[in-house]
Amino acid sequence: MPALDALAPTAAVVGVAAIVQYAAGFGFALVSVPLLALVMDAHDAVLVALLVGTLGNLTQAIEGRRVVDHAVVARILAASLAGMPLGWLVFTRTDARGLQIAIGVAVLITVVALTRGASLHRANTRVDLVVGGLAGFLTTCTGTNGPPIVALLQARREPAEVFRATTTTTFLGLDVIAMGLYAVTGHLTLDHVVRTAATLPALLVGAHGHRQCGLTTRAEGTAAGRASSMGRPTPRSSGKDRHRHRVQDLIA
Repeated sequence: MPALDALAPTAAVVGVAAIVQYAAGFGFALVSVPLLALVMDAHDAVLVALLVGTLGNLTQAIEGRRVVDHAVVARILAASLAGMPLGWLVFTRTDARGLQIAIGVAVLITVVALTRGASLHRANTRVDLVVGGLAGFLTTCTGTNGPPIVALLQARREPAEVFRATTTTTFLGLDVIAMGLYAVTGHLTLDHVVRTAATLPALLVGAHGHRQCGLTTRAEGTAAGRASSMGRPTPRSSGKDRHRHRVQDLIA
């Protein structure tokens, strides 16, 4: 059973990460995994974040099911099957300290890339498959699979609504496959399920907090702007949406 003194900081991390996730459609793992690794074993942090993130992605995937780009999702998930076993090997063969360092490096690379404005300049089927393989590796290794997928969908210049629906549906598929792999190999246990259940109130609070704050993100706004510049229709926004404050520092 999880230690009681770890439940409060775990719930706090989940709540903050949920605000990011529900605002952008991505970012839960990148926020939660490194912080959870400070209050629990890094391996447990990856698995708990995976379980909690699945629930958040599920609700958002259902909301966006009518506009999701199914072809892109299918290619990414198919290619992820090639990368997941390698990520699983790193996860299982690395001690807690080593995995914590790997998580930190992944986050640092992402921050540097975003700071420098790194992005993909084109997207096609081949790029989808490469990104899928990388996302699969990151999912089972560090749990931080968001950056390559977000970069891919930004390069595709999808409308904001399609961007959000496709990212969350892709993350959901990756999470489900990874959970199956971890469950079959005995790494996902009842203890992780209990820890996840204990954070559900924080997940709900984070989701509600996002709606109260009316947050949006640069990535989603960029996707909408690019779609508009390409002559694609973007979802009509309400007066409230048009006056949302942008949060420039939320990252995948």
